[in-house]
Amino acid sequence: MAMGLVLLALMSIGHITAIELSKWSEQHDMDGHVEYSQYIAKNHALPNPRAGWTTYHPPLFYLFTQPFGPLRNARNVFARDVRWANSLLFGSLFLVCMLSIARSLRLGKMASLLVAGFLMTLPSVVQLFTSFNNDAMATGLTALATLSALKFYQAKRRRAVVAWGILVVVAGTLALYAKFSSLWS
Repeated sequence: MAMGLVLLALMSIGHITAIELSKWSEQHDMDGHVEYSQYIAKNHALPNPRAGWTTYHPPLFYLFTQPFGPLRNARNVFARDVRWANSLLFGSLFLVCMLSIARSLRLGKMASLLVAGFLMTLPSVVQLFTSFNNDAMATGLTALATLSALKFYQAKRRRAVVAWGILVVVAGTLALYAKFSSLWS
């Protein structure tokens, strides 16, 4: 119940921020992110470096944005919709993982909720999860990989060890493909 209220509050903050976020407060590279996503939506392929495109952007985030691309032509609506999805999906994933980590470390219910509440209201966290950028995806997936590593370490049964170990590898790999271009270029 309490975690549901925390997630509802995060989604509300994220939705309001995504709607109200003005052009001046967007990160410096937003136009490049939007252009890259719209290229993939229009051409159904990654940009070709021989055609003058930079290809240092890892592809996972841009593939994630595709359900929003073909439906929206206006740049501001497209970016707002993706910011809302970032807030809803990756912000929630981040908070659930942080709360689960706090609970796994036996901090207690109230202390765990205070951690989640503190994280949820940090301006840098709100900005991160309400921006059009691959950082939100990478952060959410990194939190999942961290939680999985902790659960892997704490697991007692062999089956749980294998399951958490697989999730560590999958979440960690996806986090790298969401942000780190050295793996992609």
